[in-house]
Amino acid sequence: MKTLSTTDAENILHSIIEYVKTPSKKESRDKLNASITTLTEAISDQKIEDEKIAWTRVNSDSNGNPRYVCHYTNFAKPDERITYEQALKRAKKVGGGKYNNKSYGGGVVFQSYNIQDDEKRIKEMLESLDGVGSTKTSTDSVMAEIEKTKTISEKTLKLLLRRKNSGEKFDDSIIWDNEIELSADQSKKGLKWLKNLWKSPTGKVRSNSPFGYREEAIIADPKATMYLKGFYDAGNASHSFWVPLYEVGGDNTTMEYYVSGGKINIVG
Repeated sequence: MKTLSTTDAENILHSIIEYVKTPSKKESRDKLNASITTLTEAISDQKIEDEKIAWTRVNSDSNGNPRYVCHYTNFAKPDERITYEQALKRAKKVGGGKYNNKSYGGGVVFQSYNIQDDEKRIKEMLESLDGVGSTKTSTDSVMAEIEKTKTISEKTLKLLLRRKNSGEKFDDSIIWDNEIELSADQSKKGLKWLKNLWKSPTGKVRSNSPFGYREEAIIADPKATMYLKGFYDAGNASHSFWVPLYEVGGDNTTMEYYVSGGKINIVG
């Protein structure tokens, strides 16, 4: 794992200071880009390290096969709370079982010669789940909640996209026919992303900014609000690929856009 040393941190700080002083110099830009790469790798590696499951090696089984135990909360998705029984039901799908030993409360045991592979299968299993436990939340109930609250969370949006792109057919007219506001954290991230396309961190308008005067005025509006307008098919004639169609509303006007391949496409 790449660690961020004191020297790395000092180099990053110096490169930022040098770039602020002489942003037009190629050498300053190159140093800044190298520092950004170093910092990004360190953060990425730390995230991977933080997400690893904490395994405890326990006595081998009666046949001499190695066994490892982890806590049942490792079978919950982010921000999800599940019971021990629900965790065991998930664990059994990937070869885990109940650990009957009071020395390790809430344990799930695996007989394994390659615990890294087992950990990978656990994470893949969790990513395939739609809701709490093993019960899939119906799309109709998801849409009913959206219609009731007139808002949509990032988690729910990703859920609908995953289902739509897997071929599930459902009525999304509730979204098209109503002003469905993005959750506050989504809206904040979305507006920050748009502003970064327009201006650099120093406030200079980017030469490759995709916005005209209308879009700039909307994004700069302190009262700007983001909505999910619907879903846009960014695929081709033989394959559909659905992405969110967003609307950004200011005091006097709005703009609509979708993002595909990391590129913004303004369509209204």
